[in-house]
Amino acid sequence: MKHYLKFLITSVISVSNLAWTVSPTVHAESPQSLLDHVYDVESPLGKTTRSYYTYGPASMACMDSISISNCTLSFDHTSQAHPTMAQTGSGHTDYLLGVNSYYKLGLKSTVWGEADYTKRLIRDISFNNCLDYEFIAPYCMGDDTGGDISTQRYRFGGGWNGTFGKWMFGIEGKYRAEIGYRSHDPRVRDIVSDLDIAIGVSRRVNSGHRVAINFGVKVYNQNCDVEFLNEANSISTLVYSGMGEYFKRFT
Repeated sequence: MKHYLKFLITSVISVSNLAWTVSPTVHAESPQSLLDHVYDVESPLGKTTRSYYTYGPASMACMDSISISNCTLSFDHTSQAHPTMAQTGSGHTDYLLGVNSYYKLGLKSTVWGEADYTKRLIRDISFNNCLDYEFIAPYCMGDDTGGDISTQRYRFGGGWNGTFGKWMFGIEGKYRAEIGYRSHDPRVRDIVSDLDIAIGVSRRVNSGHRVAINFGVKVYNQNCDVEFLNEANSISTLVYSGMGEYFKRFT
């Protein structure tokens, strides 16, 4: 009997968005040695420096003078006694397996790529049944019962950068697929599709500096379903629309 009851009450919210960005940057052009690369991995200041090159594909060839590949297996656990935001939970536990590579094809061509899988448990989420709350808020669906949400995330990405005289051209693509679910009423089933595409161009202005501009497009979609196995409950699910407003007809 329970197998049929779970389809009696269902709420659905869908979020779609298309955005574009333009990001001009100016930075030093200084390919790094192996020693510099190791230093950057260990140093917060070095990581900040590397972020200028990884921000867009226009100057990725300047990030390193060597080819390097990594395989990562990590565990991440956070916890808060009193959550800063009930909508994002009191902490999470992550298990991640990933690989990435930065490879010099020659003096004028560089490629890079990455792929990873993350299994996450987000604890004690209330008033929000959707993933990526920081991105779609306040337009989400939620309830005051709350609970843990389990997620699985797959990410893939890669790009190419080529040098032609004083000019560099680059292109990069990243894709993320993620699903979140809850094992008790209200039973959340949330699916996210997130695609980012960027192209960039940079030009050397002198022996030590380069000017770059990157263009980015994001295609984002999220479908959030909430089901109730037991239709005899007093749980209200609200679709929030911002400024304290909500659609009561969906409760």
